[in-house]
Amino acid sequence: MKLNLSQIFLDHKVKPRGIIYVGAGEGRSLKRFAKFTNAQILLIEANPVTCERLKMAVGDRPNIQTVHMAIADQNSEATLHVTNIESNSSILPLTQYKKLYPNLSETQQIPVDTRTIDTILAELNLLPEDFNILYLDIQGAELLALTGASEILQHLDAIYTTTSQHQLFERGATLEQVNAFLNEHYFTPVAQATPYHPSRYEVVYIHNNLINTSILTPEIAANIRLHPPTEPKPTELKITLSRLQELESEQELLKYQLQQHQKDLGKSQSDFQQKHKELENSQSQLQQTQKDLEKSQSDFQQKQ
Repeated sequence: MKLNLSQIFLDHKVKPRGIIYVGAGEGRSLKRFAKFTNAQILLIEANPVTCERLKMAVGDRPNIQTVHMAIADQNSEATLHVTNIESNSSILPLTQYKKLYPNLSETQQIPVDTRTIDTILAELNLLPEDFNILYLDIQGAELLALTGASEILQHLDAIYTTTSQHQLFERGATLEQVNAFLNEHYFTPVAQATPYHPSRYEVVYIHNNLINTSILTPEIAANIRLHPPTEPKPTELKITLSRLQELESEQELLKYQLQQHQKDLGKSQSDFQQKHKELENSQSQLQQTQKDLEKSQSDFQQKQ
């Protein structure tokens, strides 16, 4: 079962005001942000084909900006290893990952430009302090992205990332390495799940100043060494509220998809009506041409 981000953020008093989503794919995980209607969202996707589909899925929502770019630890170039399951593509070559999913195969290699998160914000004239949540889903390159985010890390309240117990990609980061890096930047894992495979994790880290220690396990609480949280407040919400929030998020997504389908249907109907009018005009012109031809023939016969 996937982590309930809304509940985790609520437990630790994290109020999403700006979200950077690296590895956004086609936007299927955007339903996890449906509750954060007032948040500014920056979507970053490395695959140019997938990014175009992402832009179509997002539409003209004013709070969302979509960028085609690969995120790494430096501004350079890389090769995107595209697989038959596009969401498993990475700028790192697949190694042990193939053992987890034997049917997975590399189908294409695409040269891509890379930027650090700090650089991409500067290029887009976006302020780091306007974002407080980082969402990473980039198949082993998570630590590369974090290494190139020294500026934004100072402003984040929460980080979501996928990672793994073992190195599944060439030079890919493990859970232990990500934990060590973020611990040095005052973040502690507060929730962890394995919805895809027992050795693959999704983890949420909260800045130590915001952690509500009253809801942590003793193991996690013992790992908080830097900047103890201030004024922790116990949560009184129950699991039923968590489920309600999930249903509300799904409802918001379905509502948006319905609106998009209605727009597409309206455009198709308008296009059909236009084509129908053009066909009628063509038929009318053809009939007039036939009449003119008949008249010309009649005039010619009359002259003969």
